[in-house]
Amino acid sequence: MAEDTDPSRDASLRALGQHPRADDLARLVQAAAFSAFEERRSALHAGVDEAAARLGLDEASSDTELGNVIRALRSSGPLSRPERQLLGVLLARSIGLSPPDEGEASLRVAEALGWIAAHTPVDPLPYLDRGLGPAAQPLWSALVLLLERYDDGRAGSFDRPAAIVTASAIGRSEAPVCEQHRAALRVALRDVTLLALVGQAPEALATKSVLLSAEETGSPRSALATFLLTVTFVLPLVAGARLFARFALGLRRPAEANVSREGVRIKSRTILLGRTILERETFLPTAGLARARREVRYPRLPVYAGIAGLLAGSYVGLRLFVDGVRSASPELIGLGVGVLLVGLALDYALSLWPARSSDRCRVFLQPRKGRGLSLRDVDRELADKALGLLAAK
Repeated sequence: MAEDTDPSRDASLRALGQHPRADDLARLVQAAAFSAFEERRSALHAGVDEAAARLGLDEASSDTELGNVIRALRSSGPLSRPERQLLGVLLARSIGLSPPDEGEASLRVAEALGWIAAHTPVDPLPYLDRGLGPAAQPLWSALVLLLERYDDGRAGSFDRPAAIVTASAIGRSEAPVCEQHRAALRVALRDVTLLALVGQAPEALATKSVLLSAEETGSPRSALATFLLTVTFVLPLVAGARLFARFALGLRRPAEANVSREGVRIKSRTILLGRTILERETFLPTAGLARARREVRYPRLPVYAGIAGLLAGSYVGLRLFVDGVRSASPELIGLGVGVLLVGLALDYALSLWPARSSDRCRVFLQPRKGRGLSLRDVDRELADKALGLLAAK
């Protein structure tokens, strides 16, 4: 259900926020809606009178400009648009009274809200941003995760009606977190209906192909291979050999990847000492791709550097401070405190550094059979368009 933007109705919603029993009305709607979710029924009337009595509510105190809350919950027939909007706003408000934490708590609440929006007359999703503000971010992230699980066939009780309503809500929300999730979902989703509701990028739909200029590299190592190469001291030797080949021998592997809905055609060359020694053309059909993604390497490098600076400053500073106390040396004590403060300041400054959002990225393509390959130093916007084409197919 799209949110009604009628000015008179918006005034009624603002007046609802000033209702003397607004929070209790919200708790009543939450009790009725979540009870319906637990019992998987579309009617809301069961247990309404008992819940209202516990909250000290009656029909007179549940009257609002948009309708009477208790009568709307008791109704076994279709509700009017103002009544549906009233219940949706109150349910969103009830979640805002005690927002769930990130993780499993948000997943459970998000699953309930998706089912309620799809199977009952109450749709709180269009009002999450208004009811929770910034606290809605964990819920939106949980809804996106549930949508991705449904698309991958790991939905559990999150059925197709819930997925459709959730995708529509994510596509309409103006929250910044939803804008970020929409960009990722346009690449991740395979269900055409869900993709359309989330909002397929218009440029990707209009473009027939995208040409990427990059440099071809090998597929990323697994965590186990990286660990074994590190503990056997082979990894530094491999890195040194690559640096020697790149800077001393001029080894380059420039590539052009033409990405369309049919697949990816890659033309690459191997250049050594300024001469082309190998040319290769590879075609990866879309149906033969198991995975395609883009990566920005080390996006939180400043945070890790700050943690390393804090550890080093704490170790050196405390050692100097302890030595200064033992030897009654004010100079060592002052130096230790200074080093410790520098480590703390460095960690604080780098923790505030924004996450890396480079305009260049790496694109990884993994076919269903055979080795994967990576294209590095790719324009990020072009990479998103290319992956959007593959996702649309």
